This record gives sequence, C-alpha cells and structure tokens, in this order.
Amino acid sequence: MGSIIALLGGLAAVAAAATLHLIRRDRHRYSGDLTGLLIEQQHTARAVQLRRSCSSAAVHHGTGLVTDVVHPY
Repeated sequence: MGSIIALLGGLAAVAAAATLHLIRRDRHRYSGDLTGLLIEQQHTARAVQLRRSCSSAAVHHGTGLVTDVVHPY
C-alpha cells in the first residue's frame, strides 16, 4: 500500500514539475520586441520550404539535387 502511495506521489510530483516548466517557458516567450517573432517566422517559412522541396513528389520527379535546397550558394 505504501509503494502505491509513493508511486502516485511521484507521478503527481512529475506532473507538477512539468506544469511549472511549461508555465515558466510560456511567460518568457514574449520579450517585448518583435525580433524573436520575426526569427521564428523565418524559421517556420524555411521549414515549410524544406518540407515542400523534399516531399515524395519532389524527390521522385525532380533533379535529385537536394544539396541545392539544403545548402543554397
């Protein structure tokens, strides 16, 4: 019986720690200026571009030169 209570207490502690971590991370997300937001939008746009260029259709019907997409010169 004691081990079950200890297990449930441990799970509750892990859940509380995860919740606190997520709350703190969300509070520190906005810094007041838009620099971080612009960087995040650029990274998202780049990820969308990579997903489109490396899709199954692009790979099988393209030139096969992925290095041009991943490392543009």
